[in-house]
Parts: sequence; structure tokens; C-alpha cells
Amino acid sequence: MYLSEIEKYRTVGSTDEWYISKLLDKCASGLDPEKAFFELEMVSEALLKEMEWDIFLNHCQYILKLVRIANTTELPKKLEVEALHSKVRELDLEKHNEVKELFAWFRI
Repeated sequence: MYLSEIEKYRTVGSTDEWYISKLLDKCASGLDPEKAFFELEMVSEALLKEMEWDIFLNHCQYILKLVRIANTTELPKKLEVEALHSKVRELDLEKHNEVKELFAWFRI
């Protein structure tokens, strides 16, 4: 649900300044740890392919919600550390809190 909604946001946008926050809460609500971990794999793959810095940071925020629900620091299989570092450098996001928190959570 999150990935399809974020794609819709990418093309249509929203006048609601709280849209992303509401979307993240809505998509994460009701997920049990197993479903959250499964969703984590899908979003991790999208994260590494993302070309827009703001959507990348949205993905980071959602991943952080999911790992808290899943209660895990296990790095998703699709979240390759070198590829993640490369993408962060490419988008010049090293100093953003979402990225720092993601790195700290997974201890990378």
C-alpha cells in the first residue's frame, strides 16, 4: 500500500502539508511484526532505486517505523550496505537525520 500511495503522491502531489506523516501512520497501523518485516524488504528495495531525495527520506522514515514494529535490528536482505552508502552520497543526504537514524538503527 505504501509504495503505490507514494507513487501517486509523486505524480499528483497533495495540498495537505501533513500528507506524508498521515500516510506513514496509516500504512504502518495494524501491521504485526511479521508483516512489518515483509514490508521492510519491499521498501528497502525501493529505497535503493529512488532518485528523488525527498522520497528517499520518506522511505527512510517509513523503514524506521517498520523496524520499530518488527522490533528488529536485522538488516533486510535487499538493503545492501554499500549500495545504501552509495545512494546516500549520490543524493547528498549524509547529514539528514533520517539517514543518520537509519544507519544508527542498523549499526552501519
